[in-house]
Amino acid sequence: MLRKIFLKYLPNPSKEKFLVGVSGGKDSMALLDLFYSEGFQVEVAHANFQLRGEEANLDEQLVHTYCRVKNIPFHVKRFDTKKHAKESKTSTQMAARELRYQWFYQLLAQRNLTAVALAHHRRDNIETLFLNITKGTGPKGLQGIPPRGENIIRPILEATPEQILQYLEENKIPWREDQSNSETYYQRNKIRHLVLPLLKEINPGLEDTFLQNLERFRNLNLIFQEAHREFESQIHNYTIPDSLIQSTKGIALHLEVYLKPFGFTYSDITQMLEISESGKKLISSTHWLIKNQKGWTLLPVPEKTEIDVEIPEPGNYQVGELKLCIQQIDNKDLNFKDKHTAYFDPELIHWPLRIRNKKEGDRFTPFGMKGSKLVSDFLKDEKIAWEERVRQLVLEDQKKILWVVGLRTSDLCKVNPSLTHAIEIRIISD
Repeated sequence: MLRKIFLKYLPNPSKEKFLVGVSGGKDSMALLDLFYSEGFQVEVAHANFQLRGEEANLDEQLVHTYCRVKNIPFHVKRFDTKKHAKESKTSTQMAARELRYQWFYQLLAQRNLTAVALAHHRRDNIETLFLNITKGTGPKGLQGIPPRGENIIRPILEATPEQILQYLEENKIPWREDQSNSETYYQRNKIRHLVLPLLKEINPGLEDTFLQNLERFRNLNLIFQEAHREFESQIHNYTIPDSLIQSTKGIALHLEVYLKPFGFTYSDITQMLEISESGKKLISSTHWLIKNQKGWTLLPVPEKTEIDVEIPEPGNYQVGELKLCIQQIDNKDLNFKDKHTAYFDPELIHWPLRIRNKKEGDRFTPFGMKGSKLVSDFLKDEKIAWEERVRQLVLEDQKKILWVVGLRTSDLCKVNPSLTHAIEIRIISD
């Protein structure tokens, strides 16, 4: 039966050459033997994650021996999986997955191979669906493991573990048992050993039922994808119009699918749909969503150089990409029309000065005003673009903000006409 499933997926050997990922366990050894016995051209990749001591070395030895006897090209790589997990701040399982797939794709390119063949089967698919639902998922996650992916094939995805074991026994194929598969420490094993047995008490035909459900979910996704293509066709210049949001059925799902690649979650979407005030924004690790009069505009988070420089006395200073010239000048030489130059009463500023990025909660008293104002509100009123607001610098002394650099000085340190001198701070162009 397993051979029939395999040949249904790959009817005839071709000139294509596949890379088979083989751990040494039941599933991958059965898949490797099917490829070999049916005359396909293959090479084997075995990842040793060095997590199980001598057991892992015995797995490697088994796969290597099979390949040597069958004259199959064999590739092995040993990973420091725990180190990678620590550095990437992820679980050991996720670290192993990242390392494995990255290496597989490297081998595909280096060896000019068509695709990686993996030995996922029916129960893996059901477990994946449960995990996706438990963690929260969209239409894509409800489909479980796809039979094909980008340069990935899964020829025995429809097979049961029992069919795989029967094939191994009938063909006397060696394999090794990973003892960690029986432990319930890992999430997938909890589903396999604790959750599924309970559900099978309710429905003994659970696996068949779930395969039918997966097919239903795939068909529903086809319907959704057609509607979603129409939805995305009405988004221009990364602006989602309010009219589109109001007229689209199931808008939260469409927004989640559209915005997920930009780092936004379903919780963000829920919050987004409750906001109507222009100027509000939602932030992901890579992008902003900004509410305006037309709708929501998506922008990449602009690059920002962290600036925090102390200026102890007048002189010339390099501040990031800016060059500042600070000096005392005669009052009759003031030129208030130059926005790149600011003037201050020398008796009203307290050295040392500091120039830095603006931060949340910054306030100053704009020139010509009596009360203070949030710098963020001032920038908004001046219609400064969002990406420029992030990079905005302020100059402060020991007590107050003196200058929103390049835009407005503070009224609290304006030049006194009765004095003969002023402090000039000028941005020098290259």
